[in-house]
Amino acid sequence: MSDNAQAPISHISAWRAKQSEIETFLTESQGRDATSTAYIHAAHASGKSTSLLAHVIDMFQSGKIGPVVYVLARPSDAKSLCKCLQLDVHAWPNAPWIREHVSTQLGQGPLVLSSYKSFSSWVQAQANKLHPRTTLLVDVELRATVDGELFFGSLFEMAQPSRIPLTIVCLAAHLSTRRPSSPCPT
Repeated sequence: MSDNAQAPISHISAWRAKQSEIETFLTESQGRDATSTAYIHAAHASGKSTSLLAHVIDMFQSGKIGPVVYVLARPSDAKSLCKCLQLDVHAWPNAPWIREHVSTQLGQGPLVLSSYKSFSSWVQAQANKLHPRTTLLVDVELRATVDGELFFGSLFEMAQPSRIPLTIVCLAAHLSTRRPSSPCPT
């Protein structure tokens, strides 16, 4: 391997190829007056829900970003990931902190795993109770569902300029070409 060649990136941490760009986006979005959005697509089992999440939590712990809410399609997905993160098998430096602070109850800590439906219901009931610098990581379904469509509709509403500024990062195993059919109202 030449001096200029980079070490190969594991398929289970494929997002690391863009780590610097991801960190810059997350950090810079914290100082903006409006919601910032990004779309990250990578293959299945490439670390979006695990090692990227652990890295984002590390950024929270170091004060670079606000609290983190990871929204998944189904309640069973959120519960399964919560159990996975609580296992004592991860080599991430912040794994003990994650095990202690991960929750599936919205409003119950700095790291929450939720489902589309639970998150949408909670946001409607709480009005604008989200921390203004919350980082929302959102799993994008391969096949649209009613809960998903309702969730993304409410997410679109939350991203309006008149609402609290958030950082929204959609995570997908595919690149969506869908766009809103009309421009955002001013």
